[in-house]
Amino acid sequence: MEKCHASYGNSPASYPTRIACWGRLGEVCNQYLSKGRIVMVTAKRITAEAYVGKDGQPKAALKVTADAVKFLDNANADHDGGSGEMPF
Repeated sequence: MEKCHASYGNSPASYPTRIACWGRLGEVCNQYLSKGRIVMVTAKRITAEAYVGKDGQPKAALKVTADAVKFLDNANADHDGGSGEMPF
């Protein structure tokens, strides 16, 4: 099984979330995803996990196991504010 983790959160209304992708989906995400890519994740399994951070304080995080990932942006787009148009 292949597995990938990604964090997303470029707007004030979102925060980084760990997404687990297994099998062929994990292979595709590992190949094509990079920081700043915009995707839509469909998941049926979302769990909350509690843990103790490096600072000794209790922490909580969401773990999402993806059923499907849809790429919403252009892979060739400049993710630092570019126009996102194809160069041809």
